[in-house]
Amino acid sequence: MFAKLLDPNAAKIVFSDSGGTSQGSFCAVLCQIIKPENRVKYLPSYYNLEDKNHRLAIEKKHECVPLSYIKPGEDTKDYLERTHSDNPPETSYLGDNQRGLKEEDIDFSLSKSLESLFVCLGLKET
Repeated sequence: MFAKLLDPNAAKIVFSDSGGTSQGSFCAVLCQIIKPENRVKYLPSYYNLEDKNHRLAIEKKHECVPLSYIKPGEDTKDYLERTHSDNPPETSYLGDNQRGLKEEDIDFSLSKSLESLFVCLGLKET
């Protein structure tokens, strides 16, 4: 029965546990990693369909993750750690009408966007 379920070429992970008593028993779960042949299309949670920029990225099929703004008082190291690709994308700003900006910074959203982008890409302003 299991011979048809296991792919000998697929990467495998074993999760194991054991009881810590004399009456305990061992158990394990074997998982194999197989990429699906027919991927179901879905929109990642970091896209906001009400945002025209996010819709444009989706329509043009750009593989990108929208960045949040640098938070007030946040240093470069913390921002880079928060927006690193290994971490889940931040989405809390999507429900905010100001998208994470302070009221006084709304008129400077382009420069705030560029600042975040420059820091993320390691660029210097000239």
